[in-house]
Amino acid sequence: MSSKIFMCLILSFVLCRSSYAELQKFDNVSVNVPNGWSAEQKEQTILLKSDSSKASMEIFFGKINEGVFSDIVEKLYIEREGVDLEQDDDGDYSFNFKNNLGSESIALMTGTDDYYLLISMTGFEDETVQPDLESILESIDWDEK
Repeated sequence: MSSKIFMCLILSFVLCRSSYAELQKFDNVSVNVPNGWSAEQKEQTILLKSDSSKASMEIFFGKINEGVFSDIVEKLYIEREGVDLEQDDDGDYSFNFKNNLGSESIALMTGTDDYYLLISMTGFEDETVQPDLESILESIDWDEK
């Protein structure tokens, strides 16, 4: 997916709003889970799934044990065979990749000197879940430990 399509997708998210969402707190991350979605935590990963489609989001909270945030981004970009790696003005990264089922996915990464957050989304082409995905993205709050 080109960066222009990605930016159009993000803009369409901003223009829409989600159905009712419930704040759920996990170990290091809290997030609004929209009505019709499920959420569970497995180790350091929070998995959110839409009940009505194949849309999902994974939120991974990790510690940077050696190197810097950009090293982690590069490693994950290579591991996932990413394309269209971009860095925004805030120092956050995004790239496109195909998940292990072959579905088009987007990775968004943000980090500090010690921790990083990897957000992977699949199913964003389904317009019915775009407002929910935006609501989830806007609500993510994470704490460094």
